[in-house]
Amino acid sequence: MKKRKDYINFLYLLVIFNLLSISCGAQRNEEFRIYDAMLIKQKPSLYKEGLSFINMIYDDSLLVYIDLSDLNASNLSNEKFLRSSKRIKPSYPICLDIEVWLFNEEHIHESVRKYTDILQKFKKKFPKTDIGLYGVIPYADLNIYQEKASFLNDKSKNWMQEWTYINSNLGSIVSNSNIAFPSCYTRFKDRDLWKFAFLEQIKKIKEIDSNIKIYAFLWPQYYAAGFDYNDHLVEADFWKLQLEMAYQYCDGVVIWAPHYNSNDRSDYTWNENVEWWQATKQFIKAKNIKSNYANKR
Repeated sequence: MKKRKDYINFLYLLVIFNLLSISCGAQRNEEFRIYDAMLIKQKPSLYKEGLSFINMIYDDSLLVYIDLSDLNASNLSNEKFLRSSKRIKPSYPICLDIEVWLFNEEHIHESVRKYTDILQKFKKKFPKTDIGLYGVIPYADLNIYQEKASFLNDKSKNWMQEWTYINSNLGSIVSNSNIAFPSCYTRFKDRDLWKFAFLEQIKKIKEIDSNIKIYAFLWPQYYAAGFDYNDHLVEADFWKLQLEMAYQYCDGVVIWAPHYNSNDRSDYTWNENVEWWQATKQFIKAKNIKSNYANKR
């Protein structure tokens, strides 16, 4: 009888410990993935390091441009769609990066229709594959920064009112998306400002669709045109903070980086020893994050 009572007490303590772990945020996010969308030159395969594969499809691989002075007038090319479809690995998520269609009041309904049409076309072709649009659910984080950052002086409009209006008109895009890909790049040095913008986006996504998967786009460089630290690498501890925040609130992250320096257009080549990458590897090990890619060569 005593052994039975001791066993029950042990189970009770185990339940309490698990509840405390959950309340303190100590639980593991077992399905969390870090997707590799980096375009850096001479980058080796990083799947063996724990990164995962994602199908990235960019607008120039899908659209025909009627007038280069008005990219918003572009439309889906069926020929390009078929060509891009052949490159898709349907076992892995699809991210469509189309950034030329406008969401201002004049064009929003047309743009939503075009985004919806292209999502439906991919979903018909790949019905079992998760898909979403980069930086659309929710709309651009720049509006949040414009409203919140005191050092930004553009008060030409109500930025959050515009942000709310656009996000409330994404209905058919949301219903045809399995994934939200918020843009959570590092625009400024202010870490509290980054956290605020990040959490505002997560909150908005949950309001729009509480069940949609969230894969946050992170970029290990500053995206800060006009500031002297534009294109500088994000500090390792700041980068780790971003990974930790994403781990707590998202289903995964997509690490993106260009193949050139936007300041002088010089090549951006892979460096195994940069601090942000070392911090990423440590994070992967600490969280026991696994790659989704079957062929990890």
